[in-house]
Amino acid sequence: MSVERSEHDNKYDRQMRLWGGHGQKKLEHADVCCLGSGPTASETLKNLVLPNIGKFTLVDDAITTAADTGNNFFVEQSSIGKPRAAVVTELLLEMNPGVKGEAVLRAPAEVAEKEPEFFKQFTLVIASCLPQEMVRRVAGICQEANVPFLALRSYGLLGYARLQLAEHTIVESHYDNDRFDLFCHPAQLALFPELQAFVDSFDLDKLDSYEHSHVPYVVLLAKAIRTWQQQNDGKAPSSYKEKQAFKDQLMRGANTDGESEVNFEEAKQFAFRAYDQPKLDHFGEAVLNDAKISNLDKDSTPFWVMAAALKRFIQGQGQGCLPCNTNIPDMTSETKHYIQLKHIYAAKSDTDLQAVTGHMADIIKECGVDPAAVTPQYAAYFVKHCRGLQVVRTRSIEEELDPKTFNKAEIEEILEEWVETDPDEERPMPRDVYWYFALRSAEDFFKKHARYPGVGGDPEADAKEMEALQATLLQELGTSSAVVQSDCLKEMARFGATEIHNIAAFMGGIGAQISLKVILEQYVPLNNTIIFNGLRGSCQTMKM
Repeated sequence: MSVERSEHDNKYDRQMRLWGGHGQKKLEHADVCCLGSGPTASETLKNLVLPNIGKFTLVDDAITTAADTGNNFFVEQSSIGKPRAAVVTELLLEMNPGVKGEAVLRAPAEVAEKEPEFFKQFTLVIASCLPQEMVRRVAGICQEANVPFLALRSYGLLGYARLQLAEHTIVESHYDNDRFDLFCHPAQLALFPELQAFVDSFDLDKLDSYEHSHVPYVVLLAKAIRTWQQQNDGKAPSSYKEKQAFKDQLMRGANTDGESEVNFEEAKQFAFRAYDQPKLDHFGEAVLNDAKISNLDKDSTPFWVMAAALKRFIQGQGQGCLPCNTNIPDMTSETKHYIQLKHIYAAKSDTDLQAVTGHMADIIKECGVDPAAVTPQYAAYFVKHCRGLQVVRTRSIEEELDPKTFNKAEIEEILEEWVETDPDEERPMPRDVYWYFALRSAEDFFKKHARYPGVGGDPEADAKEMEALQATLLQELGTSSAVVQSDCLKEMARFGATEIHNIAAFMGGIGAQISLKVILEQYVPLNNTIIFNGLRGSCQTMKM
């Protein structure tokens, strides 16, 4: 029976295939604040409005000028003289009537100074092309309130993005490699009598050729690992040589007359699932060993309550194994056997989920957490995706800008990396990391003169002064390996802090992608800085 889809679901079908209906719901309940209304801000918001962000608030007191019509698609000739934030908001809302938008016609600096509480209501705060000290001020407010903060900048042919997350928990990280779990490892089979009974129901010696070639490979692996253990004092293959011998022994069970049996080839491909006990990766292990689990209280979030419940399950009923899930792959099998397998895994999954939620109920009672805070739907979602758990905590912008806590080790490591150079170049292009220091120097110049280099001054003289400022900066930061890059500084003065539309559009795409990952709490966002070098079309990520 076909199910009629709503107009909403049809409209956003493609993106919901990426992050699901639950992700779309989060997006449509999000409230984003953007400081600044230039082209970088406009392009970022455009890429959030189109997928149907719930609401955005644009904060800026700038008046639209003729220059804005040359680099911002969200202003028109008739907009000149009008508040730019109001103009941009109006045109953005035309793109998607389902989105709510509001323009606050005040200077971001004024709002930050007089109403710091203003920023604490938002899902995410974005600062676009604001001076460093202003970014530092708002970032501090957001860090204290655990509100994600994203700083974006387009500066001539240079792009910059900096994400600050006090704590960002991810259940659905959409890892690249398949992490389905067949539960055929001996330690798991010992806890899974229903699967063991299914395996024992097959007598390979009594099957005809068709039946033999359609035995699900999970059965072949379970039988093969049991035979191996019986011949090797109960031990599973551990060395490379033993693992190869296990595969060879497995394949000797295949019929050799006629064509090769696909099910045995599948078993050989996934043989590691029989001798390597599935476990969380180091990101997931870090979650279960996080101090938050040892310090649960009534204010603990559902993520940490469930993480603690998962840990108790693994240490208890799981005996070191993860909960079963229903995510089993396609395999060569008769339909009746595959359906039977699906039912077996589903029943085990339900049993394990009940065990985890039992621990969850105990923890809620012990810590005084509101029982309504952790819904059954969230618990099932958490257990289903527990193999992709991650927590991202970035360094704060305050730590980055303070010479005492600057991440000197990261810069030293980047500078030591080998970089291929073009032999046809007269001299090597400056490395992307040097543009980071060039931007820092431009901000120091602004702090000193209340203008950016090249704006209303002599670019050559400004570049020369920036060399002295950068030398001082590098000395304060203690980055002995870094050198003053006069080529970068000359370009910064030539750029004049201009927002070029193509760079702004590119950074708007990066900014929106980062924002979506944060809002959806899916995928893994940037940690924590990216520099885009438009001169050569390259990027450098850094943990600043």
